[in-house]
Amino acid sequence: STKSISIKNIVIRSIDNQILVGVVTTKMLDLKNLLSTFLSQFNNIGLFNIINKRKDSVVLSGEAIHVGGIKEIQINNFNLSYSVDLLGFHQTNIEIQNKLYEKVLNYINPNSIVINGFSGQGLLTAIIAKKAKHVTGIEISKSSHISAEKLKHENKISNITNEQTNAKETYCVIIAGSSGFDDYTLFENKCNHFLSEKIKTHNVIILSGTSYRITNIIN
Repeated sequence: STKSISIKNIVIRSIDNQILVGVVTTKMLDLKNLLSTFLSQFNNIGLFNIINKRKDSVVLSGEAIHVGGIKEIQINNFNLSYSVDLLGFHQTNIEIQNKLYEKVLNYINPNSIVINGFSGQGLLTAIIAKKAKHVTGIEISKSSHISAEKLKHENKISNITNEQTNAKETYCVIIAGSSGFDDYTLFENKCNHFLSEKIKTHNVIILSGTSYRITNIIN
């Protein structure tokens, strides 16, 4: 009986005729009959029971118990092979996603050193890495970090560093330049000061800008 168990949500992720279904409940349910029905109707489908005891409106939280069928959706995109699970972040509309990522690539060149904050399962990081000199992906979620590392290794990408950390705590020095800053010597001296002193106590320093002055300092 399911009378005392609250079914909070039904979550479906479908890509390229592959389907993952999550039944979000407060307690575990016997979903074997539902799984049998699904498997009789679909070739590539997986069923999960997501145990979510939260009192707020967050849906994808808690333990995802695999009932049966496929565990992940396999995708080939941007000449990359990767997998997406039910709980991991992934853009819903792949067509729009690809247009956005292509736009991002317009700003990347072979000398670019990129930090991708909130990098999720690492897809955009890997796409940028095909064009940039090096990319660091920063993600607080352990499961997403593991997925990003898996994508990196399966596609044999060597110019990626994935970090699982809270960027707010770790990356705290930003030196920003502007094309409107006219005193190049003063700016260079200030940057050299920060680079020599702050590198002792901070994990990263970012020089950000596209002006001639900033480009010279970065190079």
